[in-house]
Amino acid sequence: MSSEHSDGHHLDLPTHEPVIRVRLQHEDGRGGGVDVGTQKQDINLKSSGATTTVPGPVNIKRTRHAWTVTDGDSKTHSFPSDDQLVLDADRPLRLNHKGGVRRYGGSLHCVPSSDENLAAWDLIEHVLVEAYLPGVLVGELYKGWTEACYSAQCVAAR
Repeated sequence: MSSEHSDGHHLDLPTHEPVIRVRLQHEDGRGGGVDVGTQKQDINLKSSGATTTVPGPVNIKRTRHAWTVTDGDSKTHSFPSDDQLVLDADRPLRLNHKGGVRRYGGSLHCVPSSDENLAAWDLIEHVLVEAYLPGVLVGELYKGWTEACYSAQCVAAR
């Protein structure tokens, strides 16, 4: 689908809902890793086109040679450290984040950092824009503000 402007230029309109990428945290590779998920939750781990389903919660660490994931049964799984590791589940994934527990409904991507430290990585959520916007509004506006203010902020965030 496209739209033509009066100056003859064409603008291609999106055919699907955009995905927002949100950096949740940066790991330098020297800590205890990141804990994701809950007990009795199946978590899908995707790397190099293959998917492995493990019981949660999982702990994720990265060295210069491998991603190491320890699952809820204390089994260790290894994946190539130069690939992204993608986590998703049939319900939101829990993450201890910035002093509190948060739930993330999108997929979580463990992305090798371009940092000089070869074990560094970023945890990035991929979420549909319409699922992302309510959290932006709640996080940036006060409860008593008018509906017009919320509408304007929603347009700006989009």
